[in-house]
Parts: sequence; structure tokens; C-alpha cells
Amino acid sequence: LIADFVFKMFFLLYVFRTADNLPLQEFQRTLLVQVISEFPRAEKVRFNLEIPFHDTHFTDEYARKDVDWGRETHTREAHLVFTDGTLREFRMAWWKAFGPARIEYLPPSVEILSITYGTQYLPLNTRRLPRALRIVDLRGNAIRGSVDFRGLPTQLMTLNLRGNRLTGRVTLVHLPPNFETLDLRSNDFKQKDIHYGPLPESIQKVYLRFTRINSAKPILKEFQSPREGLIFDFTDGVF
Repeated sequence: LIADFVFKMFFLLYVFRTADNLPLQEFQRTLLVQVISEFPRAEKVRFNLEIPFHDTHFTDEYARKDVDWGRETHTREAHLVFTDGTLREFRMAWWKAFGPARIEYLPPSVEILSITYGTQYLPLNTRRLPRALRIVDLRGNAIRGSVDFRGLPTQLMTLNLRGNRLTGRVTLVHLPPNFETLDLRSNDFKQKDIHYGPLPESIQKVYLRFTRINSAKPILKEFQSPREGLIFDFTDGVF
């Protein structure tokens, strides 16, 4: 309840500030400080949230020891892209030792969100995602719980949740009108069937490999898609 209250207060602050034409960058900085609030101080500094904003991109090596394959090295990176001082892209990869990023505080202007192979473990609250999002890539994390597809941003086209720990029931209803791709491979769903309502004409693929789900069924007969066999992919593959 406290988290919901804080989030609503930030949203109201955003509305009032933009309405009064007050400095938007100050508000974005306030939100971004919350996004990285779980990171160590030394890592926070690297994000360079000084105003005026400039694109931020830094990389270094992240090494981990794999029991079967020995030592693996990956490129840990973060990339923030601004257009005229407004945040449009927020990308992170291989942030295994830090986080999670509090994505519910991302500015509403963000269009691309990519946090891959990190430590995102909090449930995904789709109603708190930035409403301008077109692409969300959260593969390779540890996100738990279920996903409410009814709360997705209306402009979203791609949602990648591959390789997490999702267990909740999957029902595809009220998908965004231009939605194209959903990747749910390698999650822990308990159900064997996926149910769906009216699908947008733009939809191309729903990937469900390496889950227990092996069939798709319309909620009502009139919702059955003639492209059902092409859209839903249950074929075994390599993760």
C-alpha cells in the first residue's frame, strides 16, 4: 500500500509539473534516482544523472564461475538515451551483482526498456510500466509471479520475458492493438493450456518452448484465430 501511494504521488507530481511547464528534467532525475536506488553508491555515480542530461553508456567485464563450463566473461553495460533532454531508452545487461532496478519509477517517456541477464526478481506490475513503451526485454532475470496482460502499455509491440521464474496462469486478453511478439520461453508455468481472447491482427508469434504449456485454446469459439497454428510456438528448441 505504501509503494502504491508513493507511485501515485510521483505520477501526480509529473502531471502538475508538466501542466505548469516546470523543469521536466528535474522531475526525470528524481525518478531515475529511485530507479537505481538499490545499486551501490559507486555504481550510481556512473549513471551521471546531472542536468542537462546526456546519453550515458558504460561497459566493463563481468565474470562468473560456472560449475560445468568454468569461468565465463560477459560485457556488463548500461545505456541511457535522451532526446532533447527526455529519456527514451533505458538498457542494462549482465548486472548480476546489483539491483534490482526499480522500473516502476521510470519516466513515462521511455519507449525501450531492456534489462537482460540481471537480478530483477520483483513481480512485474504491468500497470506501472511507462505508457510510451514499445519494446520491453527482461529476459534472463528472476522475475516471479504472474503477468497481467490487461495492463500492458497500449503502444507496446514486443514483450520478452524469456528465462525468468514466472508461475502464474497465462491468459492473453486485451493485448495492445499493435502487439507483435510475446516470448515466455523457459518459465515455470504450471498450466498445460494457454487461453486467449481476441488477438490483434498484428500479432506474429507467442513463444512457449520449455514450459509445460503445449496447446492454445480460445476463451470463446468466436475468438479462435485461423492463424493459431502459426502464432503459438510450442516446438522444442535450444535455450
